[in-house]
Order: sequence, then C-alpha cells, then structure tokens
Amino acid sequence: MLQRLMDRRRMLRLGGMATAGAAAATVASVASASPAAAGVDGDVVLGSVSNSTPNATGIDVTGTSAPLGFGVTDNGFSFTSIFPAIVAHAKGQGNFNAGVLAYAENSATAVRAVANDASALFASNASEFPTLEVNNLGSGPGAHVTATGEGVKVESGGNALTATASAGGAGLAATATETGPAVQAIVANGNSLSRPFARSRPARAAP
Repeated sequence: MLQRLMDRRRMLRLGGMATAGAAAATVASVASASPAAAGVDGDVVLGSVSNSTPNATGIDVTGTSAPLGFGVTDNGFSFTSIFPAIVAHAKGQGNFNAGVLAYAENSATAVRAVANDASALFASNASEFPTLEVNNLGSGPGAHVTATGEGVKVESGGNALTATASAGGAGLAATATETGPAVQAIVANGNSLSRPFARSRPARAAP
C-alpha cells in the first residue's frame, strides 16, 4: 500500500514538471518569434514610399457623420464646417508649400473638375493674394473658357476686371460669336473695366 502511494506521488510530480516544461517552451517560442513583415498582407505602411499595387485603391466611407474621407495635414489643421472627401493642407512654414500638385504630360489634363447641378470649381480667399492665379509660360492662353451661357462673369465690390498688357500684347481680348456681349462685368462699388496702361493713339495729320 505504501509503495503504491509513493509511486502515485512520483507520477504526479513528474507530470507537473512536464507541464511546466511545456509552458516554458511555449513562452520561449513566442518570445523568439519574428514579427510579421508590415504590409505583406496589403496594408498601407506609414513612413514608407514603397507602397505599390497594380490594382486600384479606394476608401468607402459609410454613415453620415464623417468629417472627412482622407486627409494629409502639415503639423495640424483645424477643420471647418466643410466636409471634404479629401483634405490636403500646406502650412508654408512646415513641410509643404502646396496643398495639391497635379502634373500632366503628353496632352493629359492635370485637374479635371466635373459637376452635376453644382459648382465645378469654387475658390475663396481672405487675404491680399489672388484667389486664382494663372500662369502660362508657353505661347498658349493663360485661360480658355468655353461656355454655352456666360463664358466669364465677374462680380466685385472693387475693380471687377483689371487687365495689364506688356510687350505690345492685349490685356484683354474677347470675341463674341453670338448676340451676347464679349465681356460683361457687374460691379457694386468700383470700376467695371480698369485699364492702367491705355494704348496711345497716333496723332492726326494737319489738314
């Protein structure tokens, strides 16, 4: 009887040691395991410029209360009441000096804005800088507007339109092909057309 009790205690002691050894081996295995490489399952990796895929990438934002869809800010930015799908923020004194850069080659279009019963492009500004600045370094026009209605409509509290020309060019050239006016400017307080540099007329010969 005593021998059987001793054998039973020896078996329990050996079983406990085996269980402890297995647990220690499991812990050691987990501790020594290498972490999975980031992005191997298709995730976008922050701090990397090597995210690439031959397939399209999209974000489907559901619900009705998301403040934005996707955003990049330059050292923080407080969002206003506008709820944009995409936010691009440049501070000018931080990382970026442009919010968005769109570059096109081979007759492609850098930016295309299409609207249905809405404004295709809306620009606002509250500083001394131009709200819209167009610069063409080639021989083409700075802006080409084609419309079935009013091509360009300007409403202003100051000068509705200021045109300055250099090198003998025209500050403003407008051609109307229908019955409407070539240029229509509506002002509340200022000049409808301002010509800082008027072209001088040649002197008439004496009769």
